[in-house]
Amino acid sequence: MLNPDQKMIRVPLAVEIVTGTRPCVRKCWRWYTLGIGGVKLQTWLVGGSRLTTVEAVRTFIEQRTNPTNEPQLRKPRVRKLSKQTREFLERELGIDPKDGE
Repeated sequence: MLNPDQKMIRVPLAVEIVTGTRPCVRKCWRWYTLGIGGVKLQTWLVGGSRLTTVEAVRTFIEQRTNPTNEPQLRKPRVRKLSKQTREFLERELGIDPKDGE
């Protein structure tokens, strides 16, 4: 919830105020659209500009660095073996590819 005392500013500028370095615009975009580890930066779209507050950036950083937040790990991608690969494993190496599934 936005506090009336908080000033809304553009996202890269707010991050620069908090961290001392100005981030890439794409990084800011990822933070408020995709998030990191399930945490998204709170922003508002006002007149075609994406705005946030310094407090929202601080909250985002605190949530990301708080050790109580458990990381949400992605499942590794598993490729299915082609028919030729399965046959090679069985014939040449004596490995049953179904054991690994």
